[in-house]
Amino acid sequence: MAKLSKLILSMLKVGVIGFGGGNALIPVIEQEVVKEKKLITKDEYDKDIVAATLTPGALPVELASGVGFQCAGVKGMIAGGVMMALPGAVVTVILLSVLGQLDTAILKQIQYASIGITAFIMCLLTQYISGTVKAFRYSKKRWIVFVVIAGVFLLSAGKNLYGIFQVDRTPIFSVSTVNVLLVAFFAILYTQCRFSALNIVVTAFVGGSYLLCVGKAQVFARLLGAGVNDGITAVTAVAMLLLSILGLYWGGKGRTKKGAVEFRPIAKKISVWILFFVILSIPALLFVSGQVVRFDGHGLLSSFMSFGGGDAYLTIADGLFVPDYIGENEFYNHLVLIVNVLPGSILCKTLTGVGYSFGVTVSGGSMIAGVWMALAGFACSVAASCGVFYLIFHAYEWLECMNVFCIVKKSIRVIVSGLLLTVMTGLIKSGMATNSNPDLPWFTVLLMIFGIYIINMILLQKTKSKNLALIVISLIISMSLSNFIGI
Repeated sequence: MAKLSKLILSMLKVGVIGFGGGNALIPVIEQEVVKEKKLITKDEYDKDIVAATLTPGALPVELASGVGFQCAGVKGMIAGGVMMALPGAVVTVILLSVLGQLDTAILKQIQYASIGITAFIMCLLTQYISGTVKAFRYSKKRWIVFVVIAGVFLLSAGKNLYGIFQVDRTPIFSVSTVNVLLVAFFAILYTQCRFSALNIVVTAFVGGSYLLCVGKAQVFARLLGAGVNDGITAVTAVAMLLLSILGLYWGGKGRTKKGAVEFRPIAKKISVWILFFVILSIPALLFVSGQVVRFDGHGLLSSFMSFGGGDAYLTIADGLFVPDYIGENEFYNHLVLIVNVLPGSILCKTLTGVGYSFGVTVSGGSMIAGVWMALAGFACSVAASCGVFYLIFHAYEWLECMNVFCIVKKSIRVIVSGLLLTVMTGLIKSGMATNSNPDLPWFTVLLMIFGIYIINMILLQKTKSKNLALIVISLIISMSLSNFIGI
């Protein structure tokens, strides 16, 4: 019971300070549940990271649920996922319900606070990356770690870097997170980290061709035409799949044990999440509208399609919910603003917010009806994310004794470290865009973010300050400076 209480408080805490999206929260959750509260071991947490990275849905909610199950069973599984998603979802509903009457000064203060939170999150991300590099400091091939981190960063951060430095061009490599992960896992599965000349050439040719096809600059599409680009994309994707299967086959030769898949634990967890989803959807079904089933169906579908992070999910939500469930103006001018400013999973906040707006609309303006529909949307996001997560988790658990999956487990932190550098640039870009105005040079916000970040790093290194203290200090500095300067 003590572990469950610690888990609930820890996940609520991370849910409240959880700015920056799913990847950004990987080190935040680790700091809380592995290093400080010691609820699970680092190896157990790494296993959760692998499964969550391969799974569509809300990554921080999946991680929280995975941590919860390992330290407190089924109760922890539910409590971890719900407590992580709850703070952002609740505040989303509150802000949507009062947005028309909300003083713009309050929204400004939230934006000012985001500068300090950005600097604090960057500090935690730096710790995670530093820890990853230190873990390989005695390896003869530690140079590969630097190459992979730099490569993942350069592939995925182009758009953010151009945005920070106000460059109005499309970078050659500005690849989505999901495509970077696809190529990274292809390289690991195929080569098994054995870097022969043949492996390097094949991986570079196939993976590089795929990246040139799917990158924002659309290099092959411009040179050869859209049809040829689509063809090359399909061919290289199939080639990566086949070569990955070949790698799995060779990896299977090193399997140290083999046992039958245990379906009962999987079925139990999936059944719990189905029951969770049904129970939370019942109030909307009884008291709001017969369209709840259709809304829930679209909500589940959107969660299953949610690869590539929060920004990618907003595109999916636009296609599925606008304008049938929420008007375009309300979606972009109200909901998108709110979910980008608040902490927590964008998927959970968006589905909860769409549900609230839909409930208010179909009931003729009833806020209670909006809350019931918001609850249904919340249930969709959490249940779908966690349900699929446990399918992947158990599949990985069964395969992890293969040599190739041991390599995956070891490599995932290196790949994530490269993505976290991209997250840092995304946080900086978002902070600049949210808080800047025509009366202030764009670099002022940039200087504030880096100034507070440096203060955080100094305090962390010199005084070993706790996270809560760093958050408070960051908020005080950012809000005081912002109000003084008049951002």
